[in-house]
Amino acid sequence: MIFVVVIFFIISNKPTVRSQPTIPPTISPAQVWVSPKKIDISGIQTNDFLSNPIKTNSQGDVLFVNTTDYQITYLRGFNQFVINISTSSAGIRDNAESGFLKKLGISKDDACRLNVFVSAPYVPNPYLSVQARTLSFCVSY
Repeated sequence: MIFVVVIFFIISNKPTVRSQPTIPPTISPAQVWVSPKKIDISGIQTNDFLSNPIKTNSQGDVLFVNTTDYQITYLRGFNQFVINISTSSAGIRDNAESGFLKKLGISKDDACRLNVFVSAPYVPNPYLSVQARTLSFCVSY
């Protein structure tokens, strides 16, 4: 009888393996990447700059970039982008053109196929003034 009690005690004190609950991995907002919605402008797929405008007028023209140095507007009736450079500092045109490419999510080649007008204040220094009224990298278009 003592033998049965000892065997029972050994069997009942056998360590049990308990599985740890599995916790599903969490995804932080920084890890989630959502592809921006695309729209078609003149046959070019661009990021949807129309869905979150800074300002829209009654003709449907959309201001979608507004910095202290430049503004970018889309004129719906003319299917044209206007990059208005508001300062005459060196490098602002490059910044504005880079900002345009980034906001639309397009390449330089695609940008050259769009109707883009670049406007800048007149300055007597030819280095600072906008000579071409289109994107600077579209000289062969």
